[in-house]
Amino acid sequence: MRLLEILRQKTFWAIDTMKGSPIGRQLADVESIMSANAACEWGGVSPSKSKCYVADILKYATEHVPFYRSFNGKTDLQDFPVVNKNIIRDNEIQFLSDEFDKANLTVRETSGSTGMPFKVYQDARKRQRATADTLWFSKEAHYELGARLYFSRVWDKKTTRSKMQCLRQNWVMHDASSLTDEAIARFLLQLEKDCSTKTVIIFASSLTAIAKYLERNNITPKAKVASFITISEALNPWTKQTIEKRFGTPVFSRYSDEELGIMAQQMEGSSDFIVNTASFHIELLAMDKDEPVGDGEEGRIVVTDLFNRAMPLIRYDTGDIAVRKPGCERLIFEKVGGRRVDYIFDTRGELVSPYVINTPMHEYLEIQQYQFIQEGERDYTMLLNLKDGHSFDRESDMVAMLKSYLGLDANIGVRYVDEIPVLKSGKRKQVVNNYKPA
Repeated sequence: MRLLEILRQKTFWAIDTMKGSPIGRQLADVESIMSANAACEWGGVSPSKSKCYVADILKYATEHVPFYRSFNGKTDLQDFPVVNKNIIRDNEIQFLSDEFDKANLTVRETSGSTGMPFKVYQDARKRQRATADTLWFSKEAHYELGARLYFSRVWDKKTTRSKMQCLRQNWVMHDASSLTDEAIARFLLQLEKDCSTKTVIIFASSLTAIAKYLERNNITPKAKVASFITISEALNPWTKQTIEKRFGTPVFSRYSDEELGIMAQQMEGSSDFIVNTASFHIELLAMDKDEPVGDGEEGRIVVTDLFNRAMPLIRYDTGDIAVRKPGCERLIFEKVGGRRVDYIFDTRGELVSPYVINTPMHEYLEIQQYQFIQEGERDYTMLLNLKDGHSFDRESDMVAMLKSYLGLDANIGVRYVDEIPVLKSGKRKQVVNNYKPA
């Protein structure tokens, strides 16, 4: 098995060499920028190189992208507007470079959590840089190119890989559409029977279901797993600690999206996120104005992609929230809090992070899945999917706990369901806000 992994790795680099080593050169650049000794300096980039990358993409955009032509001569990033999915979607042609034929570009499409399609066009150099980012961050998470990789998600026609592609890349597609005890037990047995050392990429909510299953049944898996990498959702600290204890292997939360790539990933032995300053310039801006937030404050993640010339994303509001770690010279996230649209309001009208709901819910091991929904100003619904045949006699305690965070005048209804619905993106949202204040 190890010989096949080495062969895959050597084949990959041989093909890259024949093409002039575009990925190899990009990887060397990422490594040179991201390498550092002290934790607070991880993700640091020399000021001169950072300024050169930013200046280069700004100059290019103002010369070749219609939307940015009016900013020609501007060299300060702060002079450029913050944009979002809606602005780009409504003005797609204006954001495309005049140097590229759209038919020859790679399309990265996402419906996200809204169901509204959003496309970003990427040139070959951006795709090479994204591959280099993936290789570097994966290695930091104990995954080596060519090794076995399990990808656990809800698969559909658009995301499913062919058998040949899976064989070539040493991928295993695991269907996470069911998270019953029986389905989890089958997955754990599959991992155990596979004697290779593998990495598992998985949605955070699915890993939480596995962690609860292990705790309920006091199981210590025997599977040989190099690491778990969670994607798409904020990782609960309890899940990270539980899986690391039960499997004896590290868990890394990765912050990435389809339109940009990998922007941050947790460091080993820490809950802090190393930020990909090799390929992006990232700002944390206030919720209600385009001004930087201070250390320890929640801010909107606003990203400038330094390598996509086909469709430059400059000061792009991802819709996600993070907190900068205080006391570090370089940009480190101490928390990535998920999407702003997932934030709810307490009964006083104050924004509440999904973490406030997600963090204490791990205490209820009898709950396989849940979804907390804000329906109105003070009206909320908790959907609960219990372990088969299990009763929940702590409902009143749970409601009291939730009221302690949201307000004693909160109206919280509880409904029991057989399954939490899956979004088109494959996610199971744990917190949903259906209330829009006037």
